[in-house]
Amino acid sequence: MGAKPEVADPQRYLLLSAEIGADHDGNGVVVVARPVRRSFAQTRSVHELRVRDVGSHTPLLGSYGRYGFNQPGPLWFFLLALPYRLLGSHYSGLQVAVLAVSALAIVQILFISRRRGGLVPLLWTGLLLAVLIHGLGPWWIADPWEPRGLTLVCVALIFLAFDAALGRLAALPVAAVAATLLAQAQAGLV
Repeated sequence: MGAKPEVADPQRYLLLSAEIGADHDGNGVVVVARPVRRSFAQTRSVHELRVRDVGSHTPLLGSYGRYGFNQPGPLWFFLLALPYRLLGSHYSGLQVAVLAVSALAIVQILFISRRRGGLVPLLWTGLLLAVLIHGLGPWWIADPWEPRGLTLVCVALIFLAFDAALGRLAALPVAAVAATLLAQAQAGLV
């Protein structure tokens, strides 16, 4: 007695019809029927290729979006390129770069909290950041995909805007850098 043949479940192939058509360059694409299992491996590979292109075939646009357009700018790739190269051009270099950007955002948030309110708001902000980071998980914070890797930069931008609105003009250039990064990397985050 042999093993039963696997019966195809039509729901597993439902998403396949959306993938048949043309790629982002307008070339025809033929897709062989396969189970649709979503993985971020493709996104990771594309990010690594775009970061690897910085310097030789420098990207002029951001990541390609699923709605048929690229994000406005390549600043996120430029930011990730140096740590990526320093750590041997491995994916872990991208993760370290994202963690460094997140750490800078955390330091900025805590600095503003301490300066504006003192020790008690600093501790509350630190606790809330710890809950947020624990809830998101380390894989989220270290992922170079823009909506994940820039989560804490979004929070820092809110704190910077608050600080600037209360009269600290030195927060404006830092807020402009954070807003530019967010607008270039993922326009929907701003």
